[in-house]
Amino acid sequence: MASRQQRKTPHTATMRITKTNPTRQYTGQWASANEDAWGMSVIMGFPNNAKYIFVPWYTYDSNGKAAWYIFQGDGWSANDKITLDVYRYTGPNWGTAWNNSKVANTKVGTATLTFTSATAVTFQYNVDNANRTVSLAKLQ
Repeated sequence: MASRQQRKTPHTATMRITKTNPTRQYTGQWASANEDAWGMSVIMGFPNNAKYIFVPWYTYDSNGKAAWYIFQGDGWSANDKITLDVYRYTGPNWGTAWNNSKVANTKVGTATLTFTSATAVTFQYNVDNANRTVSLAKLQ
């Protein structure tokens, strides 16, 4: 019968856990210097999860109508880079009595934010069959 020493696995794998986090606090308003009337708010620093990011994006849809999209989460794939699902929200007309049953969200694509400094980000998105990469600056 083999001893305990002989039955041990000869090789031990080492598991390395890599932590990816934002290196800065990016809360603020972000927009393109060359494109008026759209942008996004970045909100970070939540008490229970400092790396959680909440991003309401105000823009126009493929029909030229104002649209609100939201992406949020804490799955940073690299320091200062995060890719998240994008949802479009719709609801009742604000001039009528509020009806929660008319509020809906639909997953419409993905967005990636790659922060290159405290005041610059590359915004890539694939939303409603529109693919784009644009540079945004933090409004001061």
